[in-house]
Amino acid sequence: MSYEHLKQADRRVLNGLLQDKHITSRHLPLGGVSAWDVMGVIMNPKTNDFYPGAQEGLARFATEMKRYGVMIIATTNGPDQPEGKFFLGAIPAGIETFVVTQGGAKITFKHADGKTQERITAHPDDMAKLGELETHAGRFPLVAALLRDRQPTDGLLPSRTEFYDANTVITLPNDYAVLRRRLRAEGVRLERVIPGIDENNYVTEVLDYVRHGFEEIIHDPDLNMADAVQVVVKPTNRRVYALPQHLYMVNAPLNKNSGATLDTRHWSPETGFQIFFREYTFPKSTYTADGARVETAQGPDIGSAEASMIKGISGFEGGPDPDDNILRYRGQSVATSRHTLIIAEATARLVMNVTLKDDSPLRMDWVRGVPMLDVRSGVQALQAWEYLYDRATR
Repeated sequence: MSYEHLKQADRRVLNGLLQDKHITSRHLPLGGVSAWDVMGVIMNPKTNDFYPGAQEGLARFATEMKRYGVMIIATTNGPDQPEGKFFLGAIPAGIETFVVTQGGAKITFKHADGKTQERITAHPDDMAKLGELETHAGRFPLVAALLRDRQPTDGLLPSRTEFYDANTVITLPNDYAVLRRRLRAEGVRLERVIPGIDENNYVTEVLDYVRHGFEEIIHDPDLNMADAVQVVVKPTNRRVYALPQHLYMVNAPLNKNSGATLDTRHWSPETGFQIFFREYTFPKSTYTADGARVETAQGPDIGSAEASMIKGISGFEGGPDPDDNILRYRGQSVATSRHTLIIAEATARLVMNVTLKDDSPLRMDWVRGVPMLDVRSGVQALQAWEYLYDRATR
């Protein structure tokens, strides 16, 4: 098999990690799940299209991973279109998959026969509060203007992002001049609202302003929103998200991980959880995303937008497997008459962090107890996973 996106130096790094047992078969679960972020990994946020080679690479990867019983899924804060639709369309016929969109609020299953099913699972009370957030956005004319921007101009999509039916999302255009023209048409002079803003810092400055505006409304004690709506910012995608906080089924906290974990199950008072599609649990999965690793003044850390897919509290019926990466145990509770549910803080088996830097070398590190491999692009990550599975599982 050819690995045209892995340089000789990259292969030497991967071979060294395998030889020194920094990466072993325990990091590459057979019969597990390979979870992927979409935008910034297999899709370019500047074009809303696949990166060159990503569509073909994803199809090849899904076919190759089927040999190992590994299911490929996507989890994204992004919308059904283009992220969800493009991902599902790239998976070849005969391979089951699903995509979690809108930060966990919606899931779309694709069965082996190509048929799809959708489920929205955000709590309706939270959805009502999300609607109120927009009503009160007039406190901040800049924020209100971005929410009113629903028509494409200059060949670019509107700031109020389409195809979200369970989130409120603003995506900034990748052209500063376009943003200024749109806001001026709404009576907003960007330079007066945010002094010192320019084409080099506008993404960070505007997203931060919108985040502060949303959070001020959410934490207004008279509106009672703080337990219903949350805000997530992802600068690499030029987006700020206002999300419901809870899943409807069990009133559980809503994020990409809980969406993938709980949306794959039926819930009833009589039987509890029953597997609906195929079980997903992050301690038996791998994950690939941009922004998985961030640099802080205190050192490397896990990116907040991706943290739920990488590290957290999980329950292990009968106890964890020896290959699970357990950081610490939190206690136990009786799950059934036959099994004990062990509660522990755990991580994904292995994470690939897409740096989006063409000149960055492959680098292995442990970030907050999480084994993490830096790669340059999503296309390179697809082939790096194939390379590792092929050599570690022989």
